[in-house]
Amino acid sequence: MGPAPQGPAPQGSAPQGPAPQGPVAAPPRRERLPVVGVLVFAVVLGLVTGVLMAGMTVAARYFW
Repeated sequence: MGPAPQGPAPQGSAPQGPAPQGPVAAPPRRERLPVVGVLVFAVVLGLVTGVLMAGMTVAARYFW
C-alpha cells in the first residue's frame, strides 16, 4: 500500500479510477451460442434418461 494522501482532497474531485459508465453492455454474443445450449441440454437429458432407465431396470430385476 502506498502512503496516505496528504491534505484534504480538492473540492469536486472524485476518486480516481475508471470513468463511471452506464449499464455495462454484455460482450457480443456468438451466433452459435443457442446451438451449444441445445447440445448441452440434449446431452444432459440423455444422461438423466439413461440413469432413470438403468434404475428402473434394476428395480424391475429386484422387485418383479
